[in-house]
Amino acid sequence: MTPDLPLYHPASRRVAIFGAGKSGRAAAQLCASVGMNYQIYDEAGQGHATEFGAADVHKYDIFLFSPGFSAEHPWVQLAKASDPLCFCALGFAMGLWRGKVLGVNGPNG
Repeated sequence: MTPDLPLYHPASRRVAIFGAGKSGRAAAQLCASVGMNYQIYDEAGQGHATEFGAADVHKYDIFLFSPGFSAEHPWVQLAKASDPLCFCALGFAMGLWRGKVLGVNGPNG
């Protein structure tokens, strides 16, 4: 079920996902389940887009960063500078979750 928040209205959201690992693939499944259009970008390829540049920034409303992408990565820097919504994959998923959330953190978390 899609939340009633305009932020997540599927018809109006295009999502770029950086990283094709477990987190990125799970984010893609979540996007698909609520009807959002998405594109996965991954430098290693794996059947996904391998190039992301300034011309691509304006194609998306939301950017999701997998844990493997550092804050200094050029793609992340481009996305953050363009002023759209930027999330880690977990933060994005939490925005769609309507139940209770328990967070556990520590020095390695």
